[in-house]
Amino acid sequence: MSTELQSRPAGLPHAVFLQRVADEPATSPELRLGQGAFLALRFVDLLAPDREPPTPDVFRYQWAATERYCAELAGEGTEASHLSCIVRAAGEAHRTGEFNLVAPALFAYAMYLEQESHFDEAEDALLTMLDIGRGRLQPSDAISAWMRLGRVRRMQADFDRADAAYTEAGGIAVSVGDHQAVLTSRVGGRAWVALDPCRLCRNTLPRCRCTSRAWSGKPSESSRSTTGRRSSPVESVRTLRRRVLTTSRPHGPRNRDASPGPGRGCRAGTPRGCPA
Repeated sequence: MSTELQSRPAGLPHAVFLQRVADEPATSPELRLGQGAFLALRFVDLLAPDREPPTPDVFRYQWAATERYCAELAGEGTEASHLSCIVRAAGEAHRTGEFNLVAPALFAYAMYLEQESHFDEAEDALLTMLDIGRGRLQPSDAISAWMRLGRVRRMQADFDRADAAYTEAGGIAVSVGDHQAVLTSRVGGRAWVALDPCRLCRNTLPRCRCTSRAWSGKPSESSRSTTGRRSSPVESVRTLRRRVLTTSRPHGPRNRDASPGPGRGCRAGTPRGCPA
């Protein structure tokens, strides 16, 4: 089992979807969709290889209850369709014993959540896919899931764990001799973590708005001197990143002592051309 999956947070699984209860009004469709996602993923958990299989009656009861709730969400748009697909795929996987059937539905849902900027929820869906598919997924599917997980974490500025996910993808690729996937995990994954604007600005622009609560709303002297003019924080970081990449020494102190530091959600912008 991957160390990454072993270290999943303790507590109520998929509770991140219930956070919408605190963030959304009581009458919001988002609230009901969050509850539906929680129920759907708890239903999928019944397929986990490390838990005792439920009796047929228990499984049928939870399947019917979850499917009924998701059917009530049918008019709520794309997310409701994803949830219904996940429930149907899980039921079919249990019936046929082909547990990899649920992976495409979970992966598609994670991509939808990422596009909607629900990055923590997308991470939970991907981890569920990897947990259910442990020892069951095709190597190519596992590599894709770990690569996507790295991207979602990078979008949250969780650089250390993003790098761990990309490393896991590369390890699977090495084990099956997929040289293209090995290269993708390094160049399309770990390299973007190392060169991410947020990560660079933490090491060279301590008072950047995306890394410090002490930001006053005005460009600091360091940002003015770096860019040569009064500019927005995002422009400053992009200019700084270009200069660091062209002038820093490969083995200089800046690179050797680089540390991402704490923080989440400080994304300054996805680098163009990122394939991951």
